[in-house]
Amino acid sequence: MRSAVTGLLLLFLIGAFGCGSGGFRPSSTSASSANISVSLQPVRPASPARVVASASSPYAIAKWQVFVDSTLAWQQASSAPTITASVPLSAGAHHITATATNTAGNSASASAVVTITATTLSVALGTLGSSSPTTITATALGPHPLTGWALYLDGNLVVQQNTSASTFTQTVQMTAGQHQVLARVWDNTGAYAAATATTDITASNAAFTTGSLIPAPPSSARTWNRIEERRGWSACSACAGNPSGTGPSGNFWFKQGVSSPSLDGNSMETYIGGWVPWADNVFGYHFGPQSWANHIIYTAHFLWNAPKTRSSAGNYVVQAAEFDAFLFTNGFKYMFGTQCDYLGGYWGVWNGPANKWQNTSLKCNNFPPNQWHTISWYFERDQNQKKVHFVALSVDGQQSKIDVWMDATGSSNVDDAGIQFQQDSDQFGSPWYAWVDQVSATLW
Repeated sequence: MRSAVTGLLLLFLIGAFGCGSGGFRPSSTSASSANISVSLQPVRPASPARVVASASSPYAIAKWQVFVDSTLAWQQASSAPTITASVPLSAGAHHITATATNTAGNSASASAVVTITATTLSVALGTLGSSSPTTITATALGPHPLTGWALYLDGNLVVQQNTSASTFTQTVQMTAGQHQVLARVWDNTGAYAAATATTDITASNAAFTTGSLIPAPPSSARTWNRIEERRGWSACSACAGNPSGTGPSGNFWFKQGVSSPSLDGNSMETYIGGWVPWADNVFGYHFGPQSWANHIIYTAHFLWNAPKTRSSAGNYVVQAAEFDAFLFTNGFKYMFGTQCDYLGGYWGVWNGPANKWQNTSLKCNNFPPNQWHTISWYFERDQNQKKVHFVALSVDGQQSKIDVWMDATGSSNVDDAGIQFQQDSDQFGSPWYAWVDQVSATLW
């Protein structure tokens, strides 16, 4: 298995790199069998240690391993005759062994001893795995007592600890794809050092990355999956444009169990048409009272198309696509209305007290037709202060901070909760179709 880290680990230090004292041990020992031998270059007394080893064999090399004090610290399935490994070391004397195994099953090793003493604070990351969850380790060296560690994934803080430990370990979830890892350490003088690495996660079932703007729900959360396949959807056109039911009403319908286009052979198709200017529709699903919940993650996979995707004005016929969630509790309406405003070009959130849309600073890139996109919104509410909070949005895995607070509004509705999807047509009332699939909502 190839290493999950692309490229060498990058080390960023405040001050000069602390290579310390101790000197070289140029005479390394080596061992060989009848058909394989290994040699090890001298290892400098610095952390991370740069281990360079070479093997000679009439058979192809199958695997390399590096051990520190008899503990496996690095390995790689590789036919390369020479490897370079970066291995973090704590202060003190260490026995380093590089072992190569050939395709005949024979192994040989070479060893060296190195002593690490630090003069400047430094930190090194261990090898990162390619599957999630994965465990991240980092080791720090410095002349002064340590006071804390922090770990970041993709620029987001995962954890910060006040500790004097020289080694840091944290298990995290990461979605498939490339991720940036940064470990930072401080000492009691205020000095700090950091190390970064990029890892390519190839095996993961995680929906979100630890420390992301959209959190992993707790075990007590309740999730409604594949909502588009459930019975009980409601639909309306006139009430979509105006809650009083006096908005422009176009032709609309929805159909479940659509095999194509779909992600899993079972999407829901919706339609707005009739050439009624600015006509909208709204399709909703109700969960019933959920007064205990203060957090919502609403996810929908979305695709649209039309007989003519652009109007005579040259714009897409979609005026907006809305993704909403709501909670009615104790006489208050917590409305999380959101839209990708094709006409204005920004994501908007619903300002309930002002009864109007309010643009965020996040641009909406006007999803082109016949392409699936994944939308995930994270909302929360404060029942004490009667506030709604639009926290963060993920579009095709790219998360953005929204952080907009609004006042809740009074309501005579019975306690309820649910999600909505809405199509908004343009100034001509141009017809267009939408498909939603694998719709989910998680409340806690």
